[in-house]
Amino acid sequence: MKQYLQRVLLICAGFFIIGTGGSVFVYSNLGADPLNLLSQGAAGIFHLPVGTVNSLLQFVIGLLLGGVFGIGTVISALLTGPSIQWGLSLIARFQKRTCKI
Repeated sequence: MKQYLQRVLLICAGFFIIGTGGSVFVYSNLGADPLNLLSQGAAGIFHLPVGTVNSLLQFVIGLLLGGVFGIGTVISALLTGPSIQWGLSLIARFQKRTCKI
């Protein structure tokens, strides 16, 4: 049980690192990968947060492509989108503090 809890905590930490990196990538305006681009476009169309749309898209696309449904799928669907949304807000706050013009 202890090993299982450690694995779940590591996967959660990994998704927050991925989400933070994804938000830096999006905020840099160097372009976006197809999933982030689709998430941003759908978020604009449906007036939803990017994190929510990203979570839904990852879950639906994963199931449509025949992915295995397990605890990793649930954690990915629940944490990646919000971590990207959190990262974007963190970068915006940091930019406001450091780039006062």
